[in-house]
Amino acid sequence: MEAAEKAKQILAEKQEKIEKQKEDRKQKEQEKIARLIEETKRTGQKQVVKSWAVSCNDPNEACDLDIMTEMIDKNGKIEIIRSYTY
Repeated sequence: MEAAEKAKQILAEKQEKIEKQKEDRKQKEQEKIARLIEETKRTGQKQVVKSWAVSCNDPNEACDLDIMTEMIDKNGKIEIIRSYTY
């Protein structure tokens, strides 16, 4: 097998592996969302999908970071809530 063919084969295998990983992540995320929706139906309370920190966006607030929280309700509606930290 010549070098160019070998390189194409390696590249194709890596691309296939990347696509598989993307599909696996997407499926896990969909399963997580389904579990959270079931939990909201059971408890009647919104559930946290994920949260992360961002720079404070309000110059009138005395904070450095805000906490962003992605919540989901029983209908699958996602809401993002910004909480200021002090």
